[in-house]
Amino acid sequence: MISFAGIHPGGKNSPGAPLAILTRPAGQGAALAAALSRHGWEVADWPALEIVTRPATALPLVEEASLVLFVSGNAVRHFARQRAAQGLVGWPRQVPVATVGPVSAAACALLGAGIEVVHPPADSPSFDSEALWQELQRRRLQPRRVLIVRGGEGPEGSGRGWLAERWRAAGAEVILHSAYERRPVPWPPERQAWLRERRARRRITWLWSSGEALAAVAGQWGEAALAETWRGGRLLATHARVAAALDALARRRGLATTWHQAGAATEHRQDLMLQVCLPQDDAVLAAFVD
Repeated sequence: MISFAGIHPGGKNSPGAPLAILTRPAGQGAALAAALSRHGWEVADWPALEIVTRPATALPLVEEASLVLFVSGNAVRHFARQRAAQGLVGWPRQVPVATVGPVSAAACALLGAGIEVVHPPADSPSFDSEALWQELQRRRLQPRRVLIVRGGEGPEGSGRGWLAERWRAAGAEVILHSAYERRPVPWPPERQAWLRERRARRRITWLWSSGEALAAVAGQWGEAALAETWRGGRLLATHARVAAALDALARRRGLATTWHQAGAATEHRQDLMLQVCLPQDDAVLAAFVD
């Protein structure tokens, strides 16, 4: 029998328990895996990416910024580690920070107390660059010097380029800084046989939170092999762009896809179901058990 690390049995270890595959970065799936297990799911917590802090060299001075944008909770966590490695503590209260959503905003507590955090309201229909821009305009925040903390290769990284362009067009100086890098986590090919055996008895639901995660797994297994493990299953994506990338890969490999709406009945058992959900654990859990 093939066995792997990261497997959480479902209720009473039932062989018929629904199966969830979590591909979130290493260390970020444990709470969701535990919640799904409590709901009777078998869970494979298989990170597609490992996120590591870049060396803390030539850190930009936050005191010189009018606003600091963190593109994700990872950006907050790893920038805080970079600052700590340089012996920098506290946060200048006159410098507000911005995030695109409440999950990243919550992570800003790591920076210190009393910091003004700007993000789209909790009832916003979306949490993305456009929603944050609208909130900044509503508050009439017009920073002259913006530091964007993000991840990726090189000292400047990548992410939220649309916002950088908007600020530059408005006359602001934009500084780009990469606080972390993403590295693929090995996915043993033996997992494919394990998934095929389970797929014969139940529908498998996958969670994908980034295009980088998808590329990391497809790069190791190949698109055809990965798509085959999806056949007849369901893919949850935490952003429309991620869902579009999943849909494109599936269609390239000959899979029929159907977009699923929360609460809607599943009519085409053999179609690959695609669904978009918010990234918070409670929203993802609700999408799984829907």
